[in-house]
Amino acid sequence: MSVSKKFSRGLAATALSGALVAGGAAAALAVQVNVDGGTWNYGTGGGKVWSNYHHPTKRHGSSVQGKHYADSGCVNAGQWSYASAPDRSFRADHSYYRFC
Repeated sequence: MSVSKKFSRGLAATALSGALVAGGAAAALAVQVNVDGGTWNYGTGGGKVWSNYHHPTKRHGSSVQGKHYADSGCVNAGQWSYASAPDRSFRADHSYYRFC
């Protein structure tokens, strides 16, 4: 069974707590949370959307939907999975993690 969690930039301001960092003309939203026994770092900024996940005991992966879809593939327990893509202007970007 695969478990997938999702983050949408459009809902982030009201649904999730995070750090809003002003950088030039663009703002970045970056969040790091402990969830499902692992650590999930995700957000948007600098023209990209990313999703990075670490779990100490389970195979897992991460993915994003920005201008295109990017997937880390499945990585072994104890390693970070990394996925990033260019963000979409004026549209919601999505970040995910899952167990493999």
